Amino acid sequence: MKKFLVLFFATAEEREKMQSATPEQMQAGMKPWMDWFAKVGDAVVDKGSPVTHAMKLTKSDVMPGDASLVAYDIVQAEDIDTAVNLLKDNPHLDRPGGEIDVHEMWDMNGMIKQ
Repeated sequence: MKKFLVLFFATAEEREKMQSATPEQMQAGMKPWMDWFAKVGDAVVDKGSPVTHAMKLTKSDVMPGDASLVAYDIVQAEDIDTAVNLLKDNPHLDRPGGEIDVHEMWDMNGMIKQ
């Protein structure tokens, strides 16, 4: 099985709604996610986390990063098409402007020694 990094993007307005939600609204908003996690089962190997306060670093500068990135997951599947199909009914896509990127993660096959 291959692993895929799943990146969730949202508009500034949707990010603000997520960050200012009451605990009750957060719990209600998580219900579709919990249902989706149950549906895809072991395909999700890391349920990830919301992310915030992005910074971009270059050799010569530090600047604000892409604030539209709001969360990540890691899923496993036979190939990228299967991973994409797992995500087609992800509840994030029901948010106005919600977008998902799927990136295949390289298998380094022990090339990095710890």
